[in-house]
Amino acid sequence: MVLPAIFRHNHHGWFVTAQTLKVFMDKKHEEACLMNNIKQHFFSSTMWLRILYMLVFYFVAKLAFMLVVLITILQAITKLVTGHIMESVVEFSQSLNSYILQIINFLTFHTEEKPFPFSDWPPASQKKGGVIIDYDDDDLNDNDKEPH
Repeated sequence: MVLPAIFRHNHHGWFVTAQTLKVFMDKKHEEACLMNNIKQHFFSSTMWLRILYMLVFYFVAKLAFMLVVLITILQAITKLVTGHIMESVVEFSQSLNSYILQIINFLTFHTEEKPFPFSDWPPASQKKGGVIIDYDDDDLNDNDKEPH
């Protein structure tokens, strides 16, 4: 016959020692406390509200990234046609990149501050994403020439 670990056997039969019972009860108490903590966190309305915000901001980030792709195409076409990029679009794309970073920081629990529209729209960062290089057509053609 297999009985739980709290039961012991000797020549008088099966019995439970006080120490074994205490260890068993302590373990059951720890399990109950853990379950209470899980229930407390699981049924927390603030966490479920945050999860809802996270889902919304996830889809906002997807839309923002699609906008980044459109800006990329627009800037490439503009560069091909005019030879220059649109500086106003560069400034907007820098602030859009910062906004996407705000969303990522919120989604990954790096911050509790919700992104725009719950906070200010981020300004265009100054050289955070790299240096803007605007090549002239002459600069590109210089690389094709033979060295002297």
